[in-house]
Amino acid sequence: MKTILFLLTLGLFTCSSYAQNAGNAVYNQNTQHNYSNSNSSRLRQLTTPSEPVFNDFHRFSMRSLYNVKPKGYLAVFHLFQMGKTAAQANGLIQSRTDSVRKELIALGFQEDDIYLDMISFVPLYEVESENKLFSKKTYTEIPAGFEIKKNFHIRYANKNALDAIVAICARHEIYDLVKVDVLMEDIEKVKSELRLKSIELLKDNVDFQTSLGVDLSNVDIRMSESFNIIEPQERYTGYSCSSSTDLNLLRKKSEVKRIKKNTSIYYDPVSYTDFDLVVNPEFTEPVIQVVQHVVVVYKKKPKDQPKPPAPKVITETKIQKEVFFIEHEGTIKKLEL
Repeated sequence: MKTILFLLTLGLFTCSSYAQNAGNAVYNQNTQHNYSNSNSSRLRQLTTPSEPVFNDFHRFSMRSLYNVKPKGYLAVFHLFQMGKTAAQANGLIQSRTDSVRKELIALGFQEDDIYLDMISFVPLYEVESENKLFSKKTYTEIPAGFEIKKNFHIRYANKNALDAIVAICARHEIYDLVKVDVLMEDIEKVKSELRLKSIELLKDNVDFQTSLGVDLSNVDIRMSESFNIIEPQERYTGYSCSSSTDLNLLRKKSEVKRIKKNTSIYYDPVSYTDFDLVVNPEFTEPVIQVVQHVVVVYKKKPKDQPKPPAPKVITETKIQKEVFFIEHEGTIKKLEL
């Protein structure tokens, strides 16, 4: 019996990562984009404040991150309908959306939570050929029907409500979940909280430098800051991970049939590596990440210079002479020189 030796090498591979949006829209972009998944690369793209440049200065740079839990969510579904007439197409799509709206309100949704966005309403044409006796065959477009497209916007506060929304839409032949946007709280309130915590960290830094002998008592202070808001859909990354067999066969004639590997996406938040301060570091659901970058420069004030002496005042006296002539009659005349 002949023994055939199979040398099997199992290797794991991962395809290039790419940023995606949540919802089915991500799969339309899989072959169109190829972005790096490096958090440090992502941070370099963030807007940074302009840094003042001085001679004889001390500079302190600080990055802060605030993980904000979404206040609510907005799911966007796409639907389209075709009909022989405009009334038929509009009636069919209106019937579907009205049914979804009725079921959502029965679950506790408000009218303001549901919005129907008109995208397009266009006629459809087909081509009809016409044979003439003394000319070539011609083709004429004739109306064949109408097509209407709309987007269904549904706002919800409970993150678990999306399953019920998808089920309701599916019952009425609405299957295309385009994306899910997150709704944020008052951004100015978040910025104010982040500033207060940054001030505390800045004071600690000043105390630390003072303890090392750095004199900050006679300095001018310059400060600049910038904010960036990173939404969850910006941090979804695609991947493909599976085992692959490399067959080194002794037989000359061999063929390996490869199967299509599954691809998916996952939420990849910004890493905490490059930050001095992180607020709400622990979370389970995707969050909105607010980034603050502060640059503070302490510049030594110039030393007082002695005042220069006041310039001497030089006065010049001019003497103007006048000549008068006394006549015999006793009159006085001025002589012009």
